[in-house]
Amino acid sequence: MSADASSKSKSPAITKAKKANLTLGVTRIDRALRKSRVCKNVGSAAAIYATALCEEIVDDILVRAGEDATHKKSKRIAVCHLISSVRSNPDTAMLLQFWIRKRQRRAKGDRFHPGRPGQKGPEGQAQVGIR
Repeated sequence: MSADASSKSKSPAITKAKKANLTLGVTRIDRALRKSRVCKNVGSAAAIYATALCEEIVDDILVRAGEDATHKKSKRIAVCHLISSVRSNPDTAMLLQFWIRKRQRRAKGDRFHPGRPGQKGPEGQAQVGIR
């Protein structure tokens, strides 16, 4: 080993997210894609594309929620602003319709959750499974 080889400093590691100029973590999405076993092989570009897609959706929702919050003269984005921003776009409404329904049930003040087996529902009988 020569003297000049050991004197070279290591450059800092650059993540896939930084290379692709993304905020969300590409490695987490990549791990989730591989763990989901949707297909046999997952390409390296698939995780970057999926992360960019998720980031674009989140950005769109947050921009609309921010506009809704400023319209209602609120300084913070609340859950109601997120729900109205998702509902305002039909594509995101279709994509996140389960999340909206779940939030609507909680917003009504019902402590009953239909997904918990054995819990007594509004009618008094035990509920089994999801409606």
